[in-house]
Amino acid sequence: MNRINKLAAATAALLVSSGSAYAVDTTHYAGAIKVYYGGATATDNVLENIWEAKVKGICKPGTIDVYRAANQRVVLCNVTSTQVAGFPTDASGGQDVAFHKESQGGSANGVLPLIALAKGQANTLQWLDLSQLTAGDLTTCGTTAVGATTSLNAYTDHPTCPVRPTPLSVSPNAGIADVEPVILSPPPSKTDVTNNLSVKSGVQIVFGIPVTTSLYRALQQAQGFVLSADATSPGIAACNTNNDDPSCVPSLTRSQVRALYAQVSTDWSSLTDKNGAALPASPLVSAANLPANNNVYICRRVDSSGTEASFESFLLRQRCEAGTPAMATPDDNSSVNDTVNNSPSATTIANGSLVNAAVSSGNQRTCMDIIDHNGSTTGSTAGGRLWGIGILSTEVTSGNLSGAHDGFRFVALDGVAPTIANVINSDYEFFTDNTLIKIKDGKTGSIPTSDLRRTIIDYIEANLALPAVVADLDGTYANRPWGNGGILSPPGAGTAAAAPVSAATAATTPIGKSSHSTTGTTNNCAPAVVVDTTPADNKQSY
Repeated sequence: MNRINKLAAATAALLVSSGSAYAVDTTHYAGAIKVYYGGATATDNVLENIWEAKVKGICKPGTIDVYRAANQRVVLCNVTSTQVAGFPTDASGGQDVAFHKESQGGSANGVLPLIALAKGQANTLQWLDLSQLTAGDLTTCGTTAVGATTSLNAYTDHPTCPVRPTPLSVSPNAGIADVEPVILSPPPSKTDVTNNLSVKSGVQIVFGIPVTTSLYRALQQAQGFVLSADATSPGIAACNTNNDDPSCVPSLTRSQVRALYAQVSTDWSSLTDKNGAALPASPLVSAANLPANNNVYICRRVDSSGTEASFESFLLRQRCEAGTPAMATPDDNSSVNDTVNNSPSATTIANGSLVNAAVSSGNQRTCMDIIDHNGSTTGSTAGGRLWGIGILSTEVTSGNLSGAHDGFRFVALDGVAPTIANVINSDYEFFTDNTLIKIKDGKTGSIPTSDLRRTIIDYIEANLALPAVVADLDGTYANRPWGNGGILSPPGAGTAAAAPVSAATAATTPIGKSSHSTTGTTNNCAPAVVVDTTPADNKQSY
């Protein structure tokens, strides 16, 4: 067994009894190179997957363990020169690496701490510290062997680790943001970004409009996809057989979505069925899909989130123009400035709260689950269902839609589903060009090129948007009820397929044809422009 997978004596009994072939002890963590990434949570799965990927993956296969805690994860593995040039050879044992990703606020955490560090100011984030985990903690972490897929190598998952009372507090080495730094909240100045940061455009993130599953089912009946409750609308045969077939996605208009997010529409009567009846009173909708009350529940993100910035800028024009409608503000025990999550509950719902601000994308999915199940955290529908709307990217795994917490689906926007093929074909416009951030060379806190941490950071910058890597990663988000979601390589990253592309072609050649970065500076406030290529040097200037 290679050295990264030796069992610690304190955890041997646990791991043997669970049948796991993988394990990482605290001794190997202590000797590992530690890389800390702050920022966007929408791309948490993407950042993790590039370590596990079969194409250009950073980790040596057979050495991968992933430790997860609340809004924290650590990928711990061995890296050799076979995976990343500049690392020790496999014959010499490679080098253990611990990749830390925090998810406690969103994209601003990938920008503001780096600016502060470059200016000589202390600014730290909190991280999961594996060296603090006791044998009992490792038992709590759990151990699940996750088999290889067509896209990813096998790894061992430790999904429920505790965060110790004094979590690790250090500055990030690099960051990732769903949008350009200057439209984050609080916004850094253009001068601070230009003087202190190296900002590079990365992948294109496809966003969608998630609604609670009960609302989705009601819309399917109301719009004629599925057999109606009164049997007057026969539905579509394929949808009656499988209501999660991608041909059965109901739709909302941009105007309807804006009105819901801004609380211009305060109940669901503004939505109607195909016959013009108010949706909550529609005879087409089955009782099981109707809400326990007519309130519009909103699961949004905290202000520092790049996902929040993406939704506000694209749908409401906030952060881009003055005098535009504002996203609803939380009215429960959460706030727009939270760094520790406060999910909705049966109590907050009973008290009349309608809006929750989630700290991470994972917390956002939890919010949708809780609203869909009327406050239940176990997936129980005994108290009925509620109708709500949220904000998420389409990087959704099968595990995010499984079991009792299957609480949301993406609707189409103006009749177009949020798929990578529809973005390539310029039929669906809600995507952002994301950014990868590090401190400029020569500034305080910059990491020299001779440092293996910098080798990892530069490798992620160079490879995350490669079409072969993106195609591999997108396999994790394929075959969802709305189609194939995920990310795209930007124009110019390779030879794009001729439009219109099919879902199959988009899956193998996921290269966008539109960009928010056509001038060398990412500007997600501007409409995407159809282009053949992007500038060869995609580092940003402001």
